[in-house]
Amino acid sequence: MAAGSAEPEEPERVPFGTALGKVVERRDGALVLEMDGSVKVERGMRVGFADERGDEHAVGRVIRVNSQTFLVSVGVNEEVSVGEVGHLSQQDRTASLPAPPAPAYPLAFALVLRPWLGLNDTQSGVLVDASVRVRLGAKAKLTMALEPAVPPFGTVSGVVEAYVAPSISMRLAEIGFGVGVGTAIASNGSPVQYGLLFSPILRIGAEDGLHLRSRTSAVLADGVATFGSFRAEGQIPLAYGLWLLLAGGGGRNSYAFGDVGLRLLMSGSGSRHSWFAKVLIGGAGGTALLGGVQTNQGGPTFGLGIEGRL
Repeated sequence: MAAGSAEPEEPERVPFGTALGKVVERRDGALVLEMDGSVKVERGMRVGFADERGDEHAVGRVIRVNSQTFLVSVGVNEEVSVGEVGHLSQQDRTASLPAPPAPAYPLAFALVLRPWLGLNDTQSGVLVDASVRVRLGAKAKLTMALEPAVPPFGTVSGVVEAYVAPSISMRLAEIGFGVGVGTAIASNGSPVQYGLLFSPILRIGAEDGLHLRSRTSAVLADGVATFGSFRAEGQIPLAYGLWLLLAGGGGRNSYAFGDVGLRLLMSGSGSRHSWFAKVLIGGAGGTALLGGVQTNQGGPTFGLGIEGRL
């Protein structure tokens, strides 16, 4: 072969498992890694983070390369600590919008307020949802909730469904059964009664991904079991830390609501030490007793909610 006609050498391929850098910061859905210096990092590389056993618990992709640092995209509930070392991985990304990993938290709470504005001669009021969730094991949780509570205000009759529900919670499903106290409002204008509440709960889909959650209830009062309420809540992921919410439900002579909104991840990765906010718009209402006759009292609502995982 003539001199000078030799083909250029191919760049040396980086072996899988090679350390690329160390995590120094997390910015929403991206990790900032400081370069190792001995390896050229390129956009599109897959970066894995391993646990003590060497198993990769998160795999992201390099989305930007700077002079001394590079950014790796990760998903909701993928916890990677500052100081962890990222290695070149041959595995697919673990991030998923519709089915992210199940969140890991020992304690969580949520509060949603749906105040409705009574128009003309209609009474105003507020619908309150509140809950506390405690992790009992790897897949077991305990939920204590008011879902909902309608405080008696003016002519609006008070309504409450309060329950304690153990459940089996997995990545793509949850099933539980609640027992508590609920109101039974008769259709003949009789006073509100309180009885024993039974409430099966079902979620299909990921808790922080695409899912549909439903809950129904029955109230046992004075030896008579009556239908309590039914509600369904859907969640559609739009982007990292942003979800579309669709919800509606109601009970017999008690309450009703329907709304659409957004859920936003305000801080954290989705698991521990994370905070979410909800903004909702729709309609809500309760039942009022006027002259011995029950009437529906409702109107437009602008709801706000907060959720924390501790």
